[in-house]
Amino acid sequence: NLVFHVSIVVVLVGVAVGSLWGYRGAVIVTEGEGFSNTLSQYNEFSSGPLFDAEDLPPFSFRVDRMIAEFQPEGPQRGAPKLFQADVTYTERPGEDPEQYEI
Repeated sequence: NLVFHVSIVVVLVGVAVGSLWGYRGAVIVTEGEGFSNTLSQYNEFSSGPLFDAEDLPPFSFRVDRMIAEFQPEGPQRGAPKLFQADVTYTERPGEDPEQYEI
């Protein structure tokens, strides 16, 4: 009983910390375009009251190729089958870019 209640308190503290210092953003990046992790690049952005924009990691990437495949037939027709993106990623400004498949 004690372990259960302590676990609930730990989860609630984690949610509170995430809400205060965390952030959530959404962005649409099309093939051939890029994104750098700055506030002005996000389409939607919300953050907690203690979040500081200076804490955003300075990464950037460019979508080189995007593949989307869907189920062509059967009961799952139209359902997503594969989403794959080939990107060029840079962890920090001035570093060499690396290729990744997402």
